[in-house]
Amino acid sequence: MGEYRIIDHPADLLIRAEGDNLCDLISALINGAYRYSVESRGNCDTTDYTITIEAMDEEELIIGILNELLFYLFEKFFILRGCSMKEEENRSFSIKFNGLSCNGIIFSIEIKSATYHNLRIVKSEKKVTAMVLFDI
Repeated sequence: MGEYRIIDHPADLLIRAEGDNLCDLISALINGAYRYSVESRGNCDTTDYTITIEAMDEEELIIGILNELLFYLFEKFFILRGCSMKEEENRSFSIKFNGLSCNGIIFSIEIKSATYHNLRIVKSEKKVTAMVLFDI
């Protein structure tokens, strides 16, 4: 799994993360959000979810997936452990999430959404890096 770093930012949450591929990057970003917002959790069971997202570019894809995952975290108490992604037709992507469905999550803070503000994505030969600002 990729790595993340939480960067101090007034009134919002800025996370810089990197991964070997796009799914690895998304896992690292949402793991940073999880570590920032979850105080404790109860028992968990393994579960999978599959979603479809349409996106014109990588920025729209990343923000769309992160906002879906925030919904799953705060409404369904789902903690992402990994994902796989397949491009379908017409800029449509099928994303399978695997992770934990938990009981009794206590949140220290709610993250409202991932934003496009100051979004940066950098690709190198070995890594994909992004900085994402989350609205809290």
